[in-house]
Amino acid sequence: MPSILLVDDSGLFRGIAEKIERRTRCQLLAAISGGEALAVVRRDRPDLIFLDAEMKGMTGFDVCRVLKADSHFSRTPIVLLSDRPDAAEESLHSSDHTWIEGDRVWDDWKIGFPLPANALSVTVSATGAATEVMSFQVWNGERVLVDGTSPETSLNRVLRGRGMAVGGIPSSSAALPLGGDLRVELQRLPAPPFESRSPSGRVWLKVAMNGPAVPAIQELPITVVLATAPPPGLDQAMAELRRIWRAAGIEVLPTMQVQASGPPVVTVDPQLGSDSPMVGEALLLSKGAAPGSLALVVVGDLALPGSDLGLWALSGSIPVPPILGTTRSGVLVSAAFLQRDATLSGQILAHEVGHALGLFHTTERPLIDGQPIHDQLDDTPACPAGADRDQDGFLDGGECAQHDAGNLMFWGTVRGATTLTPGQAEMARRSALVR
Repeated sequence: MPSILLVDDSGLFRGIAEKIERRTRCQLLAAISGGEALAVVRRDRPDLIFLDAEMKGMTGFDVCRVLKADSHFSRTPIVLLSDRPDAAEESLHSSDHTWIEGDRVWDDWKIGFPLPANALSVTVSATGAATEVMSFQVWNGERVLVDGTSPETSLNRVLRGRGMAVGGIPSSSAALPLGGDLRVELQRLPAPPFESRSPSGRVWLKVAMNGPAVPAIQELPITVVLATAPPPGLDQAMAELRRIWRAAGIEVLPTMQVQASGPPVVTVDPQLGSDSPMVGEALLLSKGAAPGSLALVVVGDLALPGSDLGLWALSGSIPVPPILGTTRSGVLVSAAFLQRDATLSGQILAHEVGHALGLFHTTERPLIDGQPIHDQLDDTPACPAGADRDQDGFLDGGECAQHDAGNLMFWGTVRGATTLTPGQAEMARRSALVR
């Protein structure tokens, strides 16, 4: 049966829907925002789309640009409706952003491609054998943007991946502006060669269609994948997550929930973190999420053996790749902690979503050779080595209270710490996960 998608946030198409139902045998699909429309298009592939050109956030013009830039939907008929006399001109010449996904062929573990001047971000992933630990080195001309072999970088800007590695660019203020020839080299740690099976690679390039400016307001579609009964406190936690990210210019869309079958408890190896086998297996449940969304996979509980630190949630990688059904796709969430304290859970979820969007801790917990490790954004506060008053080699929330413990991305979540700097907010809006 042919299908028609109606997209508007104000009931504009209610009369159209009634006429279509009376006069045709078409299936009607509906969306109330640009981000939701993209998810519906990728899931249901409608035969015709009606778009309200003047929607808030991602407009109908923006949705049109994204779909026309995607080879899968570039020929889908789209009708843009507006009462503005200049709408036709705007539809031809303006749009905030779009993104392009493509597979890249790894040539001797390296890829290279030119970046346009309006590039907002690049996300790269590589999947190899389950035992292979991989990372990236990234150059732009002669400039090293990421050195995935350095201990500092592996803790703070590129996480080494076992079986699958994901990297995001930019990960520092020094990497901006993007542009020029980008070269990415995949590395096996601690040393080559790779196993005989070649790793597969993917690249996601997000570009701004109206100059290099990062859009001030974008949307993040989220799907909650429930591998347990819906926990009390989930709605309250999601409301807190939305509140925090709205202040940074990211509107978290109304949440879709789907059921899945998964383990009641996921054990996280303290030495492996996101590389833990059970974490990867649980995140594979993200394949049931709505296309184009970030998956929050809720399990009964997260166990962290031998640690006195509670684990409420865990991002699959930094950043999370904009694809579902991999061992890095999404954020793992403990239902037990959602029930215990919904508001704090929402704050921790917002922190882990920050990792999914490519943000790192403002300050890491351990000192390395007596020095703290910070993120590489110019405007984020940092906790100095001298704050380690008890000289135990670790920085905690009390020691960093006058520095960065009030920031959402401080390593140890402090209740009420929800601040994000303009630089952090801009980096998050560069993510390929937001539209």
